[in-house]
Amino acid sequence: MFYRIAWRKIHALDKYVMKLTTRCALLLFVLFVWAGSVFAVDPALSLDQNVIRTWGVDQGLPQGTVYALAQTADGYVWAATQEGFVRFDGSEFVTFDKAAAPQIHNNMTLSLLSARDDSLYAATNGGGVVHVQGRRIRSYGVADGMPSDAATTLFQSANGTIWIGTQKGLASRQADGRIVTIAGSVSPSPMTVTTLAEDWSGKLWIGTMHGVATFKDGRLVRHDTDGFPTSQILSIRVTRDGSVWIGTHGNGLLRYRSGQFRTYTAADGLPSANINAIYEDSHGTLWIGTLDHGVGRFRNEHFDFASDAIGIGNKAVSSFLEDREGNLWIGSTNGLSRVAEGAVISFTMAEGLLSDKVRTVSGDSNGTLWIGTGKGVQTLDGRHFGKGSGLSSDLVMSTLNGRDGSLWVGTFDGGLNRVFQGHTTVYDSKNGLNTNLVLSLYEDQGGVLWVGTARGLQRIVNGILAPDTYKLSGEVVGVIYEGSNGAIWAGTQDGGLNRILNGTVTAFTNQRSHSRSS
Repeated sequence: MFYRIAWRKIHALDKYVMKLTTRCALLLFVLFVWAGSVFAVDPALSLDQNVIRTWGVDQGLPQGTVYALAQTADGYVWAATQEGFVRFDGSEFVTFDKAAAPQIHNNMTLSLLSARDDSLYAATNGGGVVHVQGRRIRSYGVADGMPSDAATTLFQSANGTIWIGTQKGLASRQADGRIVTIAGSVSPSPMTVTTLAEDWSGKLWIGTMHGVATFKDGRLVRHDTDGFPTSQILSIRVTRDGSVWIGTHGNGLLRYRSGQFRTYTAADGLPSANINAIYEDSHGTLWIGTLDHGVGRFRNEHFDFASDAIGIGNKAVSSFLEDREGNLWIGSTNGLSRVAEGAVISFTMAEGLLSDKVRTVSGDSNGTLWIGTGKGVQTLDGRHFGKGSGLSSDLVMSTLNGRDGSLWVGTFDGGLNRVFQGHTTVYDSKNGLNTNLVLSLYEDQGGVLWVGTARGLQRIVNGILAPDTYKLSGEVVGVIYEGSNGAIWAGTQDGGLNRILNGTVTAFTNQRSHSRSS
């Protein structure tokens, strides 16, 4: 009969206990996040544990495909689309197109560059390069020395040189403003430049429609016969370890380092052979954008593609940007997406919890989080205690980490467990506990363990259940706390709040307060 009543009580307690548990959990997770790095998307988290937001045409983009991204010194994020490029402050888009500025001759924008002089360059398909510096806007085209008005990509070298890739060759903008076409990129056949990068030696890596070229000290070399891919190059990125990563159309991802090649394909877990964008964040995670399988991450020789988690699916991804706050921006045919590490991080069965119904959370002196569920108690690093490993029940209602290293586990139907140095001691109705339903636990300043049950409040002193009882205003004790003056406060589900001080119990209810000695 009692257990039927207890089940009704526990269902009534669900919201009460879970509200308290949630507050504790939120506090611990927030503290965990703020204690860690605030920069970059944490590679240890799955993508759906972050805060994802996407902007499209309905949210202000002039067109739904984002080809390139940049952030200027003033903090604005810029995005390139088919209908112009936009400046974004997090809430409002300002569009730069032919209608907004007569200096812009073509809206189709393929690349953006945030230059070190705090200005912005935009490569347009037919309108040359647009330069935005403050309120001044001007364009550079064939009349200014470019080999073609169809600009495709932009890059700034360590020495400040701005490189301009076009459909008919490569050019550079000199410090004096002159644009110079690079000899050999136009003849004997025009080089259609698709992407640019620079390695630590100052060598410029050039991706083209027909393979890879490099440029250093005035010498242009086309790598047609020395092992580099000769197919269309979609992306090149030089990472901090000196590797040159090359994304191809149809031949997967190639890594070149110290004269050695390594190609990644489907056999390595890469789901696409069309690698459209490569980006290294401040954690060293390599982000991979594909033409037909969305976005993925590469770390420790392992690919993780989870585009559905951020709403991109198998759509084409063109660009990445890590902003100064550590958010990751993604440009794709799905629009503009932002992956941000939230102040609160969710952990579910997908991240390794044994159950999604968490009733209690506590932390030990080593910073380990102990999580009580309907399938025992566990940690996030994989440790688990349950009925099969000595606990009296898997239905965990409360946990507490004692100062002596003990793990106390209160259960729904198995009483209280003390796990210490590999041994489990059980306190239940057979050896003095009022009931086997243990809802709350607290260790006071003197090391006494207070046990809140569905039938009142009890104490464990030096490992032994104390014979004393406290006549509270309610039976079901859901929360216990010690005040600075040593008073023990016990919150009940059926009788308000009680204070125990010097052996006297004072009850606080919605009617009145009264005191009595126990």
